[in-house]
Amino acid sequence: MVAFLLTVALALLGLPSTSLAGVQDAPFPTFSDGKASQLALLIPTAIKINNLDTEVICTNLTPAAVDIGLEVFDQTGTRGNTIGSGNGALLDVAPGATVTITTGQTKVIHEDKIIVLEAPVIDLGNGSARVVATRAHIGCVAFAADSKHNIEAPPSIAAPPTSTPLAPSAACSPAACDDGNPCTADGCNAAGKCTHAAVADGTTCDDGNACTTDDACAAGACRPGNAVSCGADTPCHQLAVCDPQSGQCIHGAPVSTCVPGGGKKATDCAAEWVVENPGNPKGRTRSVQVCRQGDPACDFDADPGHCTFHVRICLNNTDVNVPACTPGEVSTYELRGLPSQTAEPLLGAVAAMGPSSRTGKGLIQVSFSPPYATADQCTAVLPVVVPARRTLTLKVRASSSAGPPDSDKLKLKCVGKPPARAHAAAPASRHAPSRIARLSRPAASSS
Repeated sequence: MVAFLLTVALALLGLPSTSLAGVQDAPFPTFSDGKASQLALLIPTAIKINNLDTEVICTNLTPAAVDIGLEVFDQTGTRGNTIGSGNGALLDVAPGATVTITTGQTKVIHEDKIIVLEAPVIDLGNGSARVVATRAHIGCVAFAADSKHNIEAPPSIAAPPTSTPLAPSAACSPAACDDGNPCTADGCNAAGKCTHAAVADGTTCDDGNACTTDDACAAGACRPGNAVSCGADTPCHQLAVCDPQSGQCIHGAPVSTCVPGGGKKATDCAAEWVVENPGNPKGRTRSVQVCRQGDPACDFDADPGHCTFHVRICLNNTDVNVPACTPGEVSTYELRGLPSQTAEPLLGAVAAMGPSSRTGKGLIQVSFSPPYATADQCTAVLPVVVPARRTLTLKVRASSSAGPPDSDKLKLKCVGKPPARAHAAAPASRHAPSRIARLSRPAASSS
């Protein structure tokens, strides 16, 4: 009979609890002395069936007296006892004192408090439990114990009782849940799990780059504000750059952050792009720009379904990376292969650079009259949306009367987040069943 009961106990321990909804959602109780409780330990599986009972032993680790209670829930999530009436609770447990709360009296363990299940709960076949206290800094251990049998010495039939550990979920604290993100409010839910809620948009933050000011939170991420100016706005020919560590402008040899796009070397500076993607694995000025969805350095939205790139269009550039090209004038700027909702803002920004009209089939061409000859001019930042795990290709043809056209390509690639790594399930124990099955190991957490 004993072996049968303990086999049932181990089988119950191996099953996932179906009652976590009660443990997670039920509000924390108030003790009969009027003191509020908080979560100290979550026990995924609690048992009171087939002469098996759950024993929870807790020690007060704080320097002051605390109230300690054990709440049990059946497999439907219904709470089976009322802490406020003293059912399952002990008040004013002294510092360093150890108490035992149980779902039923056993013959091998001394119990300080025995829970009486309250209707409609009649058993805990696949139940769960949580330890609550006025302070969470307590250490607890739980067992499923055979309530009908003594430990015999020497044992006449079976070996002495052993235990099988099952890891509980200890209570968390906001400090332990700190994710290092200034744009999330870190906390704990009713199940003792860390939460990271987005703070209000516009909350001041620091993106870690000293070359941006007035950074602000947006949808739980810190977005860069205004860029520190280091002279004229000529990204293809910068004589001074900002040091992201100090925020100071450093003067030196000219540098370029422009993307030429792969046209002919003699005309490749007629039309270029600037893409805000400092960590591009292929290089800052390469024609393939890769952004991992959710990376605030290159994805300027909070939608997990796509990346929003920040792009500028520059004409007639003095680009130090294209020394064979001399800036001249642009007669037409044509943008092909894009849906109208993507192309329109880009073409509109180019058209606004000088007197122009929209021409060509589908009005995908900007015609300047007279030809646009101002050197080193760029549009404002333009958002370009690319669905996750997709690539958007911008095909541009810029022509002038002075030479062959500049035909370029820019590929914007949004890489989806990597899948969560699966954790292998622990193998089932092959040891013989024991009279006492251990449910949890000692756990303590700071309040």
